[in-house]
Amino acid sequence: MLPSRRKSRSSLLRWLSEGLLQEPDAERIFVQLCERLIEAGIDLSRSTLHFRVHHPQWLGTRIVWTRGQEDAFVQTVAYDVEGTDVFLRSPFRLVIATGREVRQKLQICGPHVFPVYEELRQQGHTDYAAWPLDHTQGRRHLITFATDRPGGFEKGDIEFIRQVLPLFSLVTEIRLKNQLARTLLQTYVGPHASEQILEGATTRGSGETLSAADVRPSQFHGTFRSPASRSRDWCAERVFRPDRGANRGFRR
Repeated sequence: MLPSRRKSRSSLLRWLSEGLLQEPDAERIFVQLCERLIEAGIDLSRSTLHFRVHHPQWLGTRIVWTRGQEDAFVQTVAYDVEGTDVFLRSPFRLVIATGREVRQKLQICGPHVFPVYEELRQQGHTDYAAWPLDHTQGRRHLITFATDRPGGFEKGDIEFIRQVLPLFSLVTEIRLKNQLARTLLQTYVGPHASEQILEGATTRGSGETLSAADVRPSQFHGTFRSPASRSRDWCAERVFRPDRGANRGFRR
């Protein structure tokens, strides 16, 4: 291996383990990974990343990177996709079900086992590989790589990708769970409160004073006589802990 290629590969591993503290977005990390693999001497022509996020509205997200394009194509995937003929007759199902790597040379004579192989061959790709991307708690995702290099991937290319994937899996799991936490908080407490919680406002009584609010005396049901003369914390204590208020019959 050329010294420059060896240096680029070492740099890529160091980037995955140390250089992504300020990058919160898994999509951008994926695009940079593909670009850095090319810099490391791997002739990537196409790559896809499939996250099974179990969002309330969709099963997951599909991210497609193609060499020469500045940005990746992002597409949400419906819950019913795993029951379709396209999925059942694809290497995706095999990888998700077994956790095994799938590899296929595309420039062969005769029909391929999976229709997607023929589609990739017609697009000029010569080799294809797919791996499970395993996260904690049994969560399994999928990543694929293709090349248009004559003869396909070199043996060292596949070995290096295998070396990269455990680090990439850790990096993407952190981003995916951060995004899941943000989505859930925005859904249940709203965008403003969710940002405060994510920034650390998690202790009892955390919040901020509003310049105006619609608070009607009838809402307090006699919990205290003069709320205007009391502090915010004192009032909140009586509203949310009626057993400490003047009116223990306060109706919640």
